[in-house]
Amino acid sequence: MTMTERLAQAVADVAIERRRQEDLKRQGRFAYTLADDGMTDFQRLACIAEEIGEVSRCLLGRAGLTTDGGTDAMLRAELCQVAALAVAWMERL
Repeated sequence: MTMTERLAQAVADVAIERRRQEDLKRQGRFAYTLADDGMTDFQRLACIAEEIGEVSRCLLGRAGLTTDGGTDAMLRAELCQVAALAVAWMERL
């Protein structure tokens, strides 16, 4: 797979995650997404930091330091969530 193809897939995955976030908000699971008014920038940062913690947890699993796993698929999913939250925040700006 070329870099262009990998990039296209990554961007598509982030777009799917952004739509999932909006769906969860519509279902009442979240009051806001990072794209909405009603959150402070510190709250937005806290949301991203929480997801970065999940990335760290995957890395610990990959290193054999936890029993939580840490597969490539798990790491990719967590990185996708970090990226989608960053995109949502960028949408707000």
